[in-house]
Amino acid sequence: MTHKKVSIYIRVYFNMQANTGVAISVWDYQGKTKEIVINVGGAVKTTGNREIIKSVTRAIEALKEPCFLTIHTQTNFGFKLLDRPNKKWVHREAADELLNAIRKGNHIVTYVDCSATEEGKQLQKMLGTKVKS
Repeated sequence: MTHKKVSIYIRVYFNMQANTGVAISVWDYQGKTKEIVINVGGAVKTTGNREIIKSVTRAIEALKEPCFLTIHTQTNFGFKLLDRPNKKWVHREAADELLNAIRKGNHIVTYVDCSATEEGKQLQKMLGTKVKS
């Protein structure tokens, strides 16, 4: 089985004081796009980075077959810590759920920190406008 190449763009707008927010994920496969907007946060106290990780996990869990994934996020939420399961980290539990979703789906993942490039910043700005509207 060959893996499809899919790009997923994630943007989370999170209000720490209200402990609520909105996340958008845009999937791109061969020029075809799909947008999903969900509410995030809720009963358990959380953080913006945790909600980014959870949003990536939800997007990956929705895939129906193994993919080569490029995940574009608004920030580096701890890319280097993801594959270090023995490393203590405030988001370890959420990261482990993400890694389990990747393994379960047999995906190959590359992460892109959009805050590191001008093109990425523009993309995240566009997503931010969508998520706030």
